[in-house]
Amino acid sequence: MRGFAPPPRRALEIGSGLTPLPDHEHLDARADLPGVDHVADIRSPLPFPDATFDHVSSRNCLEHVSWRQVGAVLGEWARILKPNGTLDLWTPDFEYLCRQYLAGRSDLHLDPALQKEARETLGGYDASAWALVKMF
Repeated sequence: MRGFAPPPRRALEIGSGLTPLPDHEHLDARADLPGVDHVADIRSPLPFPDATFDHVSSRNCLEHVSWRQVGAVLGEWARILKPNGTLDLWTPDFEYLCRQYLAGRSDLHLDPALQKEARETLGGYDASAWALVKMF
């Protein structure tokens, strides 16, 4: 008698950016990023049925949403999770950003496109521009 194999675990990374997680489907607003499987605006309903994923991960993406929309966005992420599914949510460390800013330091975590935008819109790319872009 053959054993029953459970269905494969399905995981989604929201806002995968330049470094997508292995063993995940990847959703981002930009289709030109590496490994993107689904293109969507996270402020709108996501293109998945209810209870699709066993796991949802998002690293440094939620801060791109207005604080007024965070509840609705998180509700949508909960909608696509299976019962007892898990959400792994990372957001910037505000205290770290403040310490870096006060010390006049930036770090290399900023996407090159955001560095370019900071130069164009903020008049340059320095520690204060880095902190502003990371915080807001």
